[in-house]
Amino acid sequence: MRFLFLFIERSEKMKISIKKKGINPSIPSYLSGQINRVKKHTGILDDLYCTALMIEYNQSKMVFISYDLLQFDDYLSNRIRFEVSNKIGINPSNVFTIPSHTHAAPEVLSDGLFGVKTESCVPEGYLDFLTDISVETVESVNQNLTEVTLEYSEIEIDGFYGNRNNKDAYADKKIRFIQFKNDNKTIGIFVNLSCHPTILGLKNTLISSDLFGVIRSKLEELYHCPILITNGAEGDVSNRHYRISDDVNELIRTGNGIMNQIPYPLPSVKLNWYKLEVYSKQFEFKCDIDTKRINDAILRNNQLILNTSDVDQLKILNATNTVLYHQLNQKNLKSCIIQYSLIDFGEIMFIAIPMELFSSLYKMLISELDHIIIIGLTNTSIGYCVDELSYENTYEGLTSPLIKGEGERFIRHLIQEVKQIRLK
Repeated sequence: MRFLFLFIERSEKMKISIKKKGINPSIPSYLSGQINRVKKHTGILDDLYCTALMIEYNQSKMVFISYDLLQFDDYLSNRIRFEVSNKIGINPSNVFTIPSHTHAAPEVLSDGLFGVKTESCVPEGYLDFLTDISVETVESVNQNLTEVTLEYSEIEIDGFYGNRNNKDAYADKKIRFIQFKNDNKTIGIFVNLSCHPTILGLKNTLISSDLFGVIRSKLEELYHCPILITNGAEGDVSNRHYRISDDVNELIRTGNGIMNQIPYPLPSVKLNWYKLEVYSKQFEFKCDIDTKRINDAILRNNQLILNTSDVDQLKILNATNTVLYHQLNQKNLKSCIIQYSLIDFGEIMFIAIPMELFSSLYKMLISELDHIIIIGLTNTSIGYCVDELSYENTYEGLTSPLIKGEGERFIRHLIQEVKQIRLK
């Protein structure tokens, strides 16, 4: 493991606090993320949580709030961030709502994942509940900050997930860990993993945090502290080519297989963060709703639907057509402005983006930049940010409203922005 850092002695001490609270729905709820699943949940496989990690350095504060949920829209994210801001006096730009992207949690999107109102409506009162729990959790961490030292680890995982469109293509298979220690005792761990947590399939009607929940619970058993997990560049990463089934047994098998590759204790290097700067940025994507391309794709998909019995393939085809029909109603869309953040700790930088980034674009980014951690689906999501090669022949490329080549242009922009900050 190679990870080089510039060690600089500073008088200021980093402080953190990490806490979690349950967010299970109190009433039977539709689960988000599967276009053909229209039943309400029938039970709870494992509990859902909201986990807050507050970091304070040199009188600056920021907070990550992770959720065992599919995805946020602007309405819910902004509501939570501004409520938190008003309660504890933190800049809303320093508050980040980060869903895991599990497809076995209650719907929280007003129009559903696929852009249409279906039976999968938001449970009554659930958004109020989420907002209240978020504020309570952040208030708790704000009152319990502790001085810490930091240690960094990264472990590459083999044989359980990878590029879902091409098994042999590149995918980020490293899991990154930042341990927060007080008197050599680990009091919290930040984890970053790039993978769709979608082991449980279409037939599942049980509430579950899916893969991330299994990893979190096993790490908590080992380290006896709260764990916050974030998703990385997972746009085209899942266990599609590795799974034996799509049920609870497969969830356990995959979770155990991954954990068996993570040493205990983690082999780590000391990490000396010597600043906390949050840079709020924006980028304008060029869009084009090509009605001919969309209608041609719908016709092709309809033919494929008639000629396949493969459950995974049918799910993808139906989801694609649903999104494409929605795009036909947005034919005047010409651009899309996103808000993203660069979170600079000196030796390492987080890039928090509102999208699902493709593996090849992440590879392009890290070929130019060291010590970068991507946090995807932050605050909201515009969907998939795909590379040029995937634009025509993948579900993600077909359903993206972005013009071909916009993914590469965004990465070039990110590289320039990060390099300018690091020159300061």
